[in-house]
Amino acid sequence: MQEPNTTSPVAEVIRPLSTSPTVSPTMDFPKAIEQLITGKQITKEEWNNKDEYGLMKDGWLMIHHAGKTENNIWKVSEADMTGTDWVAIQDNN
Repeated sequence: MQEPNTTSPVAEVIRPLSTSPTVSPTMDFPKAIEQLITGKQITKEEWNNKDEYGLMKDGWLMIHHAGKTENNIWKVSEADMTGTDWVAIQDNN
């Protein structure tokens, strides 16, 4: 007599998901804003210049342009808000 199959065919297909976090090099705008709130500076890959970045300063969303000594208030565009190529680049300290 043959032993009954106690393993479900579904169990063969379904495997547990990894519990280790996956780090994505890019993020969408809401995630980028979260990074700003935690003290990081952010940039877009599209900008192709790590000396141009967004930061929080005195409660304001600011942008730093390469070669400039002062930061400007950031007027966020629709392209900024819908972009998915945001990258956290460093601590804002």
